[in-house]
Amino acid sequence: CLQSPITRLPCHDSCVQPVAPSFPLRLAQAFLLLLYTEAAEVRCRFQQEIGTLARAENGHIRRRNALNFPMRLFLAVPLAEPVVAELTRLTARWRRSAPDLRWSVPRSWHITLQFLGNTTGQQYDCLLPRLAAMHASPAPIRLAGPGVFERAQILHLGVEPTPLLVELQQRIAVATSPCGFEPESRPYHPHITLARSKGRDGSRSLRALAARLPAECKLETFTAREFLLYESHLSPAGSTYEVRNRFILAAE
Repeated sequence: CLQSPITRLPCHDSCVQPVAPSFPLRLAQAFLLLLYTEAAEVRCRFQQEIGTLARAENGHIRRRNALNFPMRLFLAVPLAEPVVAELTRLTARWRRSAPDLRWSVPRSWHITLQFLGNTTGQQYDCLLPRLAAMHASPAPIRLAGPGVFERAQILHLGVEPTPLLVELQQRIAVATSPCGFEPESRPYHPHITLARSKGRDGSRSLRALAARLPAECKLETFTAREFLLYESHLSPAGSTYEVRNRFILAAE
């Protein structure tokens, strides 16, 4: 006996026509069809999301596996482009009067928040989500005058330790501590490294240049709206820095 493809009700032997379903039955069938259709769509969307997440995770694993550990890392605020341009013009005059110094290239200028040092893969995996989950307000950056770190033989440009910048540095120290990074015990002294001495001649040039430098530099103030995770690559020609991650500053 034939059955109705719609109602699935058995037909009579004397009739091959499907039995007309009642209105309540048609309504129930329509409702079940709607549920089945929506479930199929949800199932399809779920499978698409799973696929997207799987591809993202595989991409993360490939990028993670491409890194060479331990990595020499630090966290820092990058300088705004107008400040870099202005400081480049300013230091050009200083470079000519002290060629014996090893001058930092403008693209490497930054304000260190925390030096992490040699970092293992396990520490790296611990670090990223904790920094991403950290909340801190954008910090105003006001540049001060040049100075010299005598012991390290470094020419630097001072940065005012504004309350929000100090708070950012402290929050980062708290976020990185569970990953095995210890904050420095000395007070935070934000600065931009401009040049280092090379041997005795460089040391003399550094002292001579420091004696001629102005006490203050009028440079543009800017607001730090992000901080970066850098990898430092050491070489005989000096360190080069590679950005590994960016973290946006936004108040809670």
